[in-house]
Amino acid sequence: MKDRVVIVTGAARGIGRESALHLAGSGWTVVACDIAAEIPGLRYPLASPEMLSSLAEHDRIHPLRADVRSPMQLSAVVERALELGELCAAVACAGVISGGKPAWLTDLETHRLTFDINYFGVLNLINVAMPAILAADAEHRRSFVAIASAAGHLPLETMSDYVASKHAVIGLIRTLALDLKGTGITANTISPGSTDTPILTASAEIFRLSSAEEFATHHMTQQLISASEVASMVGYLLSDQAASITGTDIRVDAGMLS
Repeated sequence: MKDRVVIVTGAARGIGRESALHLAGSGWTVVACDIAAEIPGLRYPLASPEMLSSLAEHDRIHPLRADVRSPMQLSAVVERALELGELCAAVACAGVISGGKPAWLTDLETHRLTFDINYFGVLNLINVAMPAILAADAEHRRSFVAIASAAGHLPLETMSDYVASKHAVIGLIRTLALDLKGTGITANTISPGSTDTPILTASAEIFRLSSAEEFATHHMTQQLISASEVASMVGYLLSDQAASITGTDIRVDAGMLS
């Protein structure tokens, strides 16, 4: 039997990195991709090529640079996955944040950049990966997971582009799950609350907070969520135990949305 392969986007750091490590530790062969470069228009640094390449220290992780805005680059990721085994799952973690202005002052370029990565990046992954996942041995658990956000359920002041993109991702994956009915393939989103990652630090700057720790006041636990906690839920949704969970959004939010 061929190895089970999973693609993880946005894998150089944060939730993507922890998901890649968790899945590799659970026996998956992981193709971990990330743009690993700066993107004009974003006000904070992204992961470096060194962060991505360091994942190769794990013998089940195969890092590969790719921009989720490019279907051609994602197709190369799928080709690499099929060289390694059967592509049984994909996890869309790549995402960016912006904001700081009310909706009517947020320019179209900002909205387009956020949607190109947060929404169309997920759609691009679906389009290139799903044919291979559908073709994989049905004896394997097959799944698609996208990282959404608590922002996909509520408004956040001066973050219209980000909030809209995460609402869109949740709607996309719920519809994907319906389109996949009868195939045995599940599709779900995970909505984290404030998670201790570089993107949260960028959020703190947008809201002019002294520290990202201040976001913990919105949690019942009064603590930030760790990226590894979200990664554990990713692992669960790809496991046999989650075969009947599909078309839903799982909240790993420390009670933020309750």
